[in-house]
Amino acid sequence: RRRVATCRGGLSSAGEAFGIDTELLNTVSENSAGRLQTSDASDTIGEGTLADRVAMVEREIIVDALKRANGNTAAASRDLQTTGRILRYRIQQLGIDPKGFARTR
Repeated sequence: RRRVATCRGGLSSAGEAFGIDTELLNTVSENSAGRLQTSDASDTIGEGTLADRVAMVEREIIVDALKRANGNTAAASRDLQTTGRILRYRIQQLGIDPKGFARTR
């Protein structure tokens, strides 16, 4: 709380204080229009606990990265700028099967 309260300059400064990608933060802020949404604009997240909602958004972000990486968790973790270990842990916690995103030749 203290970092956000003492930041000057809006979202970019707060994002920088917490090590958040400020470009992504500003894009999300501009696109959200005051609502938290999934990538499908008609499907607003509004049910369940905060933890449930965060998990839904996190799951969608990870699934999108796995689709772009054809199920390759190492490539997806680089895309998400996180470690493979953290991504594999979240994949396990969220019950995602990365093999389901591999393209067949």
